[in-house]
Amino acid sequence: MMRMGIAFMIIIFFAVMLLAEAGAVEFEYREEVLDNGFRILVEEVPGPGIVSMGVWVAVGSAHEEEEEAGIAHFLEHMLLKGTETRPPGRIQEEIASLGGRMNGATSFEYTYYFLTLPGHFWKEGLDVLADIMLNPSFDPQEFTREREVVLREIDEREDSPGSRVARLFYESLFDHHPYGRPIIGYREVVKELGREDLIRFYEEHYHPENMLLIITGDIDAESVIAQAKKWFENVPVGQPPRVYRPSEPPLKGVRLAEEEADIRSVYWMMGFHAPSQEETQEAYALSMAVSILGGGRSSRLYRSVREEQGLVSSISSSYLPLPDAGAAMVRVIVSPENQEMAKSAVREEIGRFLEEGPTEEEMERARTMIASSLLFSMEGASGRRNQYGYFGVSNNLQYLRGYLEGVHRVTVCEVLEVSRKYLSTDDYLLAVLRPLKEVE
Repeated sequence: MMRMGIAFMIIIFFAVMLLAEAGAVEFEYREEVLDNGFRILVEEVPGPGIVSMGVWVAVGSAHEEEEEAGIAHFLEHMLLKGTETRPPGRIQEEIASLGGRMNGATSFEYTYYFLTLPGHFWKEGLDVLADIMLNPSFDPQEFTREREVVLREIDEREDSPGSRVARLFYESLFDHHPYGRPIIGYREVVKELGREDLIRFYEEHYHPENMLLIITGDIDAESVIAQAKKWFENVPVGQPPRVYRPSEPPLKGVRLAEEEADIRSVYWMMGFHAPSQEETQEAYALSMAVSILGGGRSSRLYRSVREEQGLVSSISSSYLPLPDAGAAMVRVIVSPENQEMAKSAVREEIGRFLEEGPTEEEMERARTMIASSLLFSMEGASGRRNQYGYFGVSNNLQYLRGYLEGVHRVTVCEVLEVSRKYLSTDDYLLAVLRPLKEVE
């Protein structure tokens, strides 16, 4: 067993090195667009006889009005509760009887419904998935019960320090854009939503031109596409409403957002506006910068602030490219007595990076880490399904296809230039969740 584990790690190591040098991952999917705008993406992934599928709908929290914040997530819950021919409870039972599992999720720009099951049951799985998308029943009793479930989820997220500081972060970084509203919604809004509100929202947004079906795994692409057409090609075209999205003004100075909670440590996030998915070259360069600064144990922030100075218990940086904008962030967990020193140390380390730029050694290490991360994220049918869905629903698969090649070609000068443009130590957001005064 030990020898097999070592052999596997050696294989992964060389695969990662090859990916980093080649700057590419194989994307062998087949894509087809039906006359009504419904998109189908199928990829044959030979393996242990597993198929993973999902429908991504191009509607999320960023498509909501302020007075309906949380409706996209609530609707996701309801669509999994029953259809006109499958009463409440039947959907999960049916998928479980096939040896599969099913769920849904909501984000800023999309909602998706996905399942994974043995490959020889792909047709039955697609039947259930299509039924959910096209024939939801909105059972009144399930609506009442599910609203309580959503309200509990909102409360639970507020009980989690990491989730709460993230909510504060996005609210403050996107003060004008709807990315600032929590995906899960507001308790006071969800309490007032009626069943007819969810039906209206479904009818407004769940149109074929807003949907993307992805099926990956041990399947025959021709058969899958033919079956998908039977379900979706006759769905009538709709016209999703346009939602006004104001542009976000730049950060000027330090924007501070603070809340207190019954916690022992201080949770804070330092944030910057960043390039969107559309700004691919800048996005690739900033991905490198963020990896060098806080992408693991070999990163500058981890080595300096945590290991050498011992100021924090946790520190990392990340970058989220979204269709309209992006967010770069540094996450920190620190004791109250060290928080000011930690803030200074993080600013100093970022400032040093903006002055010196990355070394060639750091660039190569970042490329390898990024290649490794993508390799593992696309391991297996469900991993590839998720990556295709995330970028495909916003018609931006070229970002994914060019990602490794893009970071492979990025130069030291480009990383330094984009870092100086976005990661200012004078203009940033600081979202802080600190202990109550009586707890300190």
